[in-house]
Amino acid sequence: MAEVLHLFQSVAHGEPVREFEEVYALQNKGFKDCVHGRSGSTRQVLLMDIETLEEFGIPPGRAKENITTRGIEISELSLGQFMRVGEALLEITQLCTPCNQMDEIRVGLQDALRGRRGILCRVVESGKIRRGHPLPAESRRRIGTTQCASAQLLPVPTSTTSGTGGTYTTTLAQTRVLFNGVAAPLLSVQANAITAVAPYALAGRTSARVLIQYQGRSGNAINLPVAESQPALFTEDSSGSGQVTAMNQDSSANSAQNPAPRGSVVQVFGTGEGVARPAPVDGKVMTGSVTPVLPIKVTIAGRDAQVRYFGSRQDHVAGMFQANIVIPDDCPVGLVPIFVTIGDNASAATTRIAVQ
Repeated sequence: MAEVLHLFQSVAHGEPVREFEEVYALQNKGFKDCVHGRSGSTRQVLLMDIETLEEFGIPPGRAKENITTRGIEISELSLGQFMRVGEALLEITQLCTPCNQMDEIRVGLQDALRGRRGILCRVVESGKIRRGHPLPAESRRRIGTTQCASAQLLPVPTSTTSGTGGTYTTTLAQTRVLFNGVAAPLLSVQANAITAVAPYALAGRTSARVLIQYQGRSGNAINLPVAESQPALFTEDSSGSGQVTAMNQDSSANSAQNPAPRGSVVQVFGTGEGVARPAPVDGKVMTGSVTPVLPIKVTIAGRDAQVRYFGSRQDHVAGMFQANIVIPDDCPVGLVPIFVTIGDNASAATTRIAVQ
């Protein structure tokens, strides 16, 4: 039986995680006493399975996971899937990308764990979690009046090993989205929202005819403008404004309570970079690096930031980018504006990053 084997949380910044017999998960926050819990974040709880930890010789808690599981291969669960853990309900939001702290455990571990670093979740319903609690007991989402298993509704790569190197499907929950007749990779399908990746075949076009099909039936087509680029940074509350989803140089999450020092390197994430080279494949889970063909600039608090890396985000779908940038030495402190310019188009001026 799959179960919760260990529970960990950080009670102070910079200290090792501590193990607990029982924790309380707070809705839209994370573990109650964990210093990394943040409202609105999509990275509130990290799960890893003991089978992976033992395979790589990592002691439980050393990888700073919150929940160590047994009997379930975490990396093969679906993004967007709901999972009942004890009394709490978690939603899987993303694969965890291994950072350079894994190489501090053992050199080469960062690369070895790509696609197997665990999954990040947000807390949908509050509740207690104890060691030994069974999992999962709930895994479904509603579309209209039909309730279906989440594996049908959420992105399961069609050919993949441990979530790496696969391709996202173009048919999800009996739904397809067509751009000028080309089926788009689908990341999620919900009653009021579909997340699709615009096909690279739109390059050079100024508009696209978008058609949604469900169970073979087509809805009304709409025409949308197409730009050569339209960068957007991911934010913690998924609104496109406010605190960006970012990692500080020590691999901790950037926030007003945990700002990045001036002169340090941070990672930010986004989409909308346009055509890239080498040419990526629609829906491909990226294992190599591709970069936009258009010129790039990152601005923080009105100052040009040095860009150390700008390209595909590993273990994520083609079309998402990662930027490793240096906070300018003369940057003001606090929550300051950050935006990305690709070609002639810039991301929203309402996004912020925390600096100290």
